[in-house]
Amino acid sequence: MVGFDLDMTLGDTSHGILASLEETMKETRVSIDLDAAKERLGIPIQDELAHHFPVNEVERATEIFRRHMGAVGVRAATPLPGAREAVEHVRGIGGRSLVLTTKHRPLAIATLAHLGIEVGADDVIGNFRSDGKAAAIQEAGALGYVGDHVNDMRAARLAESLGVGVTTGNHSSQELYEAGAHHVLTTLEDFPPLLDQIIDATK
Repeated sequence: MVGFDLDMTLGDTSHGILASLEETMKETRVSIDLDAAKERLGIPIQDELAHHFPVNEVERATEIFRRHMGAVGVRAATPLPGAREAVEHVRGIGGRSLVLTTKHRPLAIATLAHLGIEVGADDVIGNFRSDGKAAAIQEAGALGYVGDHVNDMRAARLAESLGVGVTTGNHSSQELYEAGAHHVLTTLEDFPPLLDQIIDATK
């Protein structure tokens, strides 16, 4: 079992997220700093919207954002280099891929389908808060967790799982290592040989 993050790990969802935030801003007439939001990509959308909306309006803003994400955001996502091959490699060696994401689960499933990344619906778990992935990684017994965010590496460390960072998001190699990554890649194209090395080392 190998766990994967979705946003900016398997797919570049940045354009869709920012477009959906812009549509949310237009609909609600509440100013959203899109540049700042871009720097925070990877946190739960509720946490991002909390930077711009009063507490009692975050839930409604989240619903509006998700509606726009479903209409325009999902179609703007593109697979990151090596993402499909990484997931397929896990399956090819008899393993199972589990996608653990802060994204709303129906949107995560739709995004994966748009990206052409084959993961069974039962293997997609969404709606995580930033600190919620560790328990899921541990419960799944995942050999490792792959992600672009420092929170992903902290979750892997807390779950006593191998953290594999990828610098396709906003965090540098150093930041990912400092957060607990055991390995850091610049692209998922390098993941299959790394996984083979890790498995060989455990035999």
